Amino acid sequence: MQLLMTVPFTEEPNRLGAAYNEIMRETTTEWVGFVDHDVWLAAQPEWWSMIRRAIDEVPRSVAWIGCVTNRIGCPLQRVRGVDPRNHEMHYHRQIARREYEQHGHELRDVTGSRFSLSALVFAVRRDAWLDVGGFRETGWLGVDTDFCGRLRRRHWRIVLLPGLYVYHWYRAAEAQNDASDRATMGRTITA
Repeated sequence: MQLLMTVPFTEEPNRLGAAYNEIMRETTTEWVGFVDHDVWLAAQPEWWSMIRRAIDEVPRSVAWIGCVTNRIGCPLQRVRGVDPRNHEMHYHRQIARREYEQHGHELRDVTGSRFSLSALVFAVRRDAWLDVGGFRETGWLGVDTDFCGRLRRRHWRIVLLPGLYVYHWYRAAEAQNDASDRATMGRTITA
């Protein structure tokens, strides 16, 4: 199994889907993983091995593997009881530890939910991406949930790793006009 993990980058506003598609077109790996620019992966140091293990364990019908977080619109991914205004990294490491101890490497099939997963940290199967015609090329918000919905309509399955908690700055950076967290965009890790 091959996995490419990357942070998509686009200088054009409202072209996130195009950035996802460009990466998907350029790679030949079976799975491609994406990390939002405003996610702190160090909250869960085992994130890489958790995604790799999930990919090894899921059946061929699974197209999307997602994580949980502190701040996001999708209630399936939002961990209850987390203070969304607390940006202390130690606090979020404790939450990540708690969620991992509670859920470990559990894979939760959320295909039948009325909610679509958000793209924070996720892996997508290349065959599924091809099958649904890629991500919507325009827009910033909703590109991920639109893609998830199209996966469902084509009978692909979507799973969540409730033990994989990542800290998500989510719009706080926009509100404070903080461009410093965007400095790491465009970096790629391969395995």
